[in-house]
Amino acid sequence: MKRLRISVALLLFSLTVFSSASANVVVTYQFQDSLAADQVGVTAISAIDPLGSSGFATATLYGTTRRVYQFSGNSSFNEQAGLSLDTAGLIAPDNYSIEIVFSFFATNQSPNGYRRILDTHNRTADQGIYVNDGDRLIVSAVGGASASFNPSGVHHVVVTNSAATNLISVYLDGVLAVSGAANSVDITNAAGRLNLFVDDGFEYSSGQVALVRLHDSVLSATDVAAIALSPLPAIPEPEAYVMMIVGVNLVGLIVRRTRRRTVYSNP
Repeated sequence: MKRLRISVALLLFSLTVFSSASANVVVTYQFQDSLAADQVGVTAISAIDPLGSSGFATATLYGTTRRVYQFSGNSSFNEQAGLSLDTAGLIAPDNYSIEIVFSFFATNQSPNGYRRILDTHNRTADQGIYVNDGDRLIVSAVGGASASFNPSGVHHVVVTNSAATNLISVYLDGVLAVSGAANSVDITNAAGRLNLFVDDGFEYSSGQVALVRLHDSVLSATDVAAIALSPLPAIPEPEAYVMMIVGVNLVGLIVRRTRRRTVYSNP
């Protein structure tokens, strides 16, 4: 019963956070020994792994041990490892938000110190989101740089792209880091691919990723700050899933009985 209460509480917390957000979640990837989406009917995210050295691993993030996807390659274009997502039918190419929880490794980095996070041009243009050689977040075509990006830490990075204002905003661990007018993260390639961690040149780093979550519109600063308080969804134990389903069904049964009583008492 205690686990049931905890499971229902986690469900209600998630519903509260995301139902109040200004954008809807369209797909979530948590990399629990799988590249599949949490949502039924949404395609899996694809691994870019030319060396065959990437895979799932166990890591500690925010004080919790969980499974992650470890992308491992080299700075050479044909040896970079990362992820690729087909966004066709999920989001508008110029109006969306993406969350990523990840860390970079200190090894296998580009010789100039730059590391690519987000690419929306299918590796054909030097535009996107990077960490520069001074360990700060930057957006190509947008001036300025963020506060320090801990090169060995785990980070929650959110990128929002607004069609209405032509504004790109990048948040680092819940705080606005860089913002400016540009279209450098519009998904302009014909395949509709959104790539993570791979570059059009050699600006690359290996690392680990625990979450990729895509929203169909622009998250507000308030939304991002709220999500950043607990960026990783809880991974219940297998029996907790059953209890959660039982809890949801129980809530539905109570609601239905309440409605019936209301009907019978008010002929």
